[in-house]
Amino acid sequence: MGSGRYHDGLLRCRNDSGQVELYVPQSIVTGRTLANINLSKPVNGFHALDLTEYQKGKSLEPARVHLTADRKGVVVEQLSRKLPATTVPVAGGKVSFDKRFAKDMVCEPFNGTE
Repeated sequence: MGSGRYHDGLLRCRNDSGQVELYVPQSIVTGRTLANINLSKPVNGFHALDLTEYQKGKSLEPARVHLTADRKGVVVEQLSRKLPATTVPVAGGKVSFDKRFAKDMVCEPFNGTE
């Protein structure tokens, strides 16, 4: 992943077109659930859009990640695409990262939060 640091996958979202995964530095993750992630300040991670099923591959792009003030949402800023930030409910839910391939994605709970 370029930086030489390990990253943990904390979020997976899927629709009929593909899958989005979110990775953050392993150093801020001590276990499953939101309580075991240090997101007290924004962190740099990676956003992956997997379109393998359509022979488009899987791109890994830089992202900035932080929690909403009420800790009920995870904000994902896709840095290279310059798209508006996407807020994903910590408990999981439906979101859109972009209008082309990552629209109406169903996301699992963040880092196993239930």
